[in-house]
Amino acid sequence: MKKQPANPAANENEFTLPNGKRVKLVHNGELNFRIRREAKAMIKDKNDPEELMYAIFSKVIEIDGEKIIFEDLLEFPDSHILMISEFVAPKISPQQKVGEDLGKQ
Repeated sequence: MKKQPANPAANENEFTLPNGKRVKLVHNGELNFRIRREAKAMIKDKNDPEELMYAIFSKVIEIDGEKIIFEDLLEFPDSHILMISEFVAPKISPQQKVGEDLGKQ
């Protein structure tokens, strides 16, 4: 019996969280300066990698076809954030992984 993927997606830029919400990557490739600047501006502690990660996610993904805000992600269970991180991180430039200190421009 062939094993079915646990989370089949319409394409490689989407997946479904366990709660049924669809996550779609809307920005692929290198994090450009504008996204990094906007993400850094959204957070209070510029050296907190977790806050920075959430801010970047809010810039590069949509949930159920809607733009999200940084604060929305604070409500997500840690397991969902981990799934989103595992989905997003390989799709951005290896030199600029999610959570990396992006303040050195």
